[in-house]
Amino acid sequence: MSIYYTYQHEDAWKVALERGYLQGDPRYAMFNEEGIEFFKPAYDWMVEQYEQRIGISLNGNYPVWC
Repeated sequence: MSIYYTYQHEDAWKVALERGYLQGDPRYAMFNEEGIEFFKPAYDWMVEQYEQRIGISLNGNYPVWC
């Protein structure tokens, strides 16, 4: 098994430990923190491009980038 690195909100990691896997849950997105809200439109555009180019819907979740 390989090792992957990703930057996640602490609460997302806690839930991942309970679940057994990491999911791109919008409730734990880094841009939900104060002062980072101006990133959301650009991030949503990037996610939309991912869905269009890959052809896979994320169903309202965000990808886990690593």
